[in-house]
Amino acid sequence: MPSTLFILLFTVASFIGNLGNDITVPAIQVIKITGSDASTGTLTLEDVNGNPADNFQIAAGSKIQWLVKSNSIKDVTNIYAKPDNPNVFSDGPQRRGKSQNWGGQIDDNAGGQEESYNIDWVDESGNGHTYDPKIQVK
Repeated sequence: MPSTLFILLFTVASFIGNLGNDITVPAIQVIKITGSDASTGTLTLEDVNGNPADNFQIAAGSKIQWLVKSNSIKDVTNIYAKPDNPNVFSDGPQRRGKSQNWGGQIDDNAGGQEESYNIDWVDESGNGHTYDPKIQVK
C-alpha cells in the first residue's frame, strides 16, 4: 500500500509540475508617461527601458499599464480607442483605483491588429489635451 500511495502522489505531483510548463502567462507590459508639452498636447511615452512607446508593440493576451511619472500632468481622464479603429482590448483600459495610473488587457485574438488610441489628459494649469499614440498587437 505505501508504494501505491507513493506512485499516486508522484504521478499527481508530476502532472501538476507539467501544468506549469504548459501555461504561458504574459508579463504585464508598462508604458510610462514621463513628460508632456502643453503647447502641443504631446505626451512623452516610454517603455521600461526608456525607449519611445508612442507606437507600442505588445503580445496578444498581455496586460498593460500606463504609469504617470510626471508632475506636469495633473490627471489622465480617459484612455480609449479612436473612432473607426479596432478595439484590441478585452478589458479596459480603466483607471486603477484613485491613482492616475491606468490598466487593461489585450484581447487574446487581437494578434496582427493595430489600434490608434487617445489619452485625454489635463496639464498642471488645468487645460485639457488629447494625445494619440498606437498599439500594435503581435
